[in-house]
Amino acid sequence: MKKTSSKYNYWQSALQQNVPRSLIQYIDKHYHEQWNKDLAAFIMHKFGISITTEQLRYYASKHGLVKNIDEEQKARLLIKRYNIDVDDTVINNAISFIKDNSQHLSNNKLIKILCKDYNITITPGQLSRKINHWFAIKKTRSALAQGHKHTIAALKESYKAKHNEFLKVFSNYPQAETVILTSLLGDAELSPVIRGYNVFRDHHSSEQYEWLKFKTGFLPSAPYFTIKKYADSSFSIVSQSNPFFSELEQHFYKQSSREYKKMDGRKNREKYLDQTALQMCEEIFMEYPYLALSILIGDDGSLVASYKKNNVYFSYVIYCQGFAEEIGLELKKIIEKSTGVELSCTNVSSEYGIRLKTNKLKDTLQINKMIFPYLSKIGTDNFKKKYDFNWHIKRLSQKLNKNLSMGQPKNYWTTPELNIVYEGIKNKKEPATIYKLLLAAGFKRTYYATYYKYKELLFIDSK
Repeated sequence: MKKTSSKYNYWQSALQQNVPRSLIQYIDKHYHEQWNKDLAAFIMHKFGISITTEQLRYYASKHGLVKNIDEEQKARLLIKRYNIDVDDTVINNAISFIKDNSQHLSNNKLIKILCKDYNITITPGQLSRKINHWFAIKKTRSALAQGHKHTIAALKESYKAKHNEFLKVFSNYPQAETVILTSLLGDAELSPVIRGYNVFRDHHSSEQYEWLKFKTGFLPSAPYFTIKKYADSSFSIVSQSNPFFSELEQHFYKQSSREYKKMDGRKNREKYLDQTALQMCEEIFMEYPYLALSILIGDDGSLVASYKKNNVYFSYVIYCQGFAEEIGLELKKIIEKSTGVELSCTNVSSEYGIRLKTNKLKDTLQINKMIFPYLSKIGTDNFKKKYDFNWHIKRLSQKLNKNLSMGQPKNYWTTPELNIVYEGIKNKKEPATIYKLLLAAGFKRTYYATYYKYKELLFIDSK
């Protein structure tokens, strides 16, 4: 009597309400043969009282109740949990059928039979990881092959649906392809997946998180593209596995690299753009030259400052060491054609490929004008400073303890002169008229110098 009173007091205190003694009797009777989760559900259904599994565990440990559930009872409870209206006799018959036939049937076929003949619903995971495991069922080779065939077919169907959905969403982001392709010209990669299609992966250090965040503004959001953080605090933009990226891989990597599928072998995969890839790059540079150049320089370029006497000279460098020399030269043609800037190329004796750089101040200033609207949006000051002329001049002046200024060529066009030309273009004036306006303002330029500057700025403004 004292023991029953102790049990009653526990539940009254735990539940903060009066409990019927039949509830205690029910728990004592069924605890050993049911999982706590199911027992709590039956109690709620039968008595209308909510009990947690933690309360049941504590009660059992305090009053010496022990589970006694064998493998067959586990299977019975699992099936009953998700098929509560199915009769116990039917469940017992279904378990016998599983034990007798699971070895020779694929999980998919077994699930269909259970649904059709026994009105029982069960998932592949519950069958393979639980019931088959509990009964130590080992599939025959033919059953495994049958299951594998179904899995591959299901994967293909799933990827087909994902691909169609991806293309539909992708079409709403017109600049996404520009970001992806120009990132591939840098350090981004198309990573192979053991079972599935390639993924786009763009990896950077923690200091460049804001840069990755900026890029994702042009891409579809999760689940299509996400920023993933790693244990070393670095970050990557990672896409879904999709046939689109496997198709790109065919054009951006050498055949030998495409055949290398081991995940730890990414560093051995060599990029090599075929004619299709080069054509794709030309198209995105012609359509979005400023954005394409911004991504390329932000990923794989830099503003280089040097000094002579009291002058600081600047040039932009684009590193193409990841490509063979002939590919670097093709990229040079594409950039020059789409932006109007002139680039020189230098071989890197100790490394693979070439470097592209500006030699003329006007080209350096033009690139700065092109990329500033994009790179100025990056939230990190350190990133902005890399492309700020004044910051470099100030840093070198402090380092050398000298008053430095930007070096200019002999025939450099000043800002007031350029403003007159720009105003003339805006008002649709002819070069001869602009030439007269420059003379009237006191600037001694020849007609031909004015004409070529007019053509140059007109070309740039058309982009």
